[in-house]
Amino acid sequence: MIVPISGGGLTSGTVIGAKAKNPAIRVFVAEPKGADDAAQSKACGRLITLSRTNTIVDGLRASLGNLTWLVIRDLVDAVITVEDVEILEATRYCYRILKVVIEPSATIGLAAVQSDNFKKNPVSSCSQNDWIVLSRGNADLNVLFESWKNL
Repeated sequence: MIVPISGGGLTSGTVIGAKAKNPAIRVFVAEPKGADDAAQSKACGRLITLSRTNTIVDGLRASLGNLTWLVIRDLVDAVITVEDVEILEATRYCYRILKVVIEPSATIGLAAVQSDNFKKNPVSSCSQNDWIVLSRGNADLNVLFESWKNL
């Protein structure tokens, strides 16, 4: 299962529910490289708070909290970070191929699955089924189309 992460609320609830149903489910979280407090925290084993973020994905700029960090630390199997350009490509894919209009924050899970970081992760190679949580929906098409012009 791949879940977007920012402050950790959606992720915590999703992870707790998934692991309660089946503790063997592997849960990855996806975040932009320019707002990678979850990845840094997981790597260090303690909560890291970034002084600033650098990503166009405004829905994923929040920092983990003390309570959500505990869930992420204990129940998330890995954090996958992706570049903004990969997130925009996934957003464009959702729009053009799937005919679903969602904002970049929602497509980060798809971007993560398509990324080398995910493909090279030994835990991901054991998976038979991947679930991607597509959340949020306040997409501004004008902003998305302008972003895609620069790809």
